[in-house]
Amino acid sequence: MVATGATVERLRLFDRIRLDLSKLPSRFPYLLITPQYNVERALEERAVSQGARIVRGAELTTIARNDDQVTLTFTDGHGATADYVVGTDGAHSAVRKAVEMPFPGQAPDHPR
Repeated sequence: MVATGATVERLRLFDRIRLDLSKLPSRFPYLLITPQYNVERALEERAVSQGARIVRGAELTTIARNDDQVTLTFTDGHGATADYVVGTDGAHSAVRKAVEMPFPGQAPDHPR
């Protein structure tokens, strides 16, 4: 990821707050700025290398779960089974709704 973006070691916020990230006890003591598509590509490559199947353009309608697996149904009638499901569609997540999990924050499209 570092090769795809730019690193920032020092930040200035609101004209008076200065942060020196280079002092952090980390292998990566900086903010990395890279396009979202680079992040998505890296995450997808890692997930697929670990055996994940990425499904795009499918709208989830139901999730049924038992002790061992989850069964998914999509609006086109197709289904899938998996050991687990990851919902990455934010505050309005179909996965979150299906398992009745509240969103603990505030959606970024709503003003505070």
